Amino acid sequence: MDTLFKIGAFLGFLAFLRVGSLATKVQKLERIERLQDAGALAEKTHMMKDMMEPYVGSEIALDFYEGEGEADLFFDNAAVLVAVDEKWALLEVSDKGKKKQKLIRLSSIKGASAKK
Repeated sequence: MDTLFKIGAFLGFLAFLRVGSLATKVQKLERIERLQDAGALAEKTHMMKDMMEPYVGSEIALDFYEGEGEADLFFDNAAVLVAVDEKWALLEVSDKGKKKQKLIRLSSIKGASAKK
């Protein structure tokens, strides 16, 4: 009986994690749908592209919408903006001597600023 209780508790915990991740995905889709309905998604990404272009080649800090951030960018890792186009931003992230390239969707970025 104790084993069945443990299995049930474990499966309940997995279901809780699954539902939690679905809630953030639903919020993201609702936000994108609102922007598309208003015809503002293309305008927002174009505005974000114009805002980020001067930072190409510079180390930047990004502010993401809730649930859409990159784990590598939450820590004190150096992120250099390599390129930006209408939908994507290419970053080079340095973490403990290793360099990785990350492709970030502009619609998930709230704001950007240059690090000093």
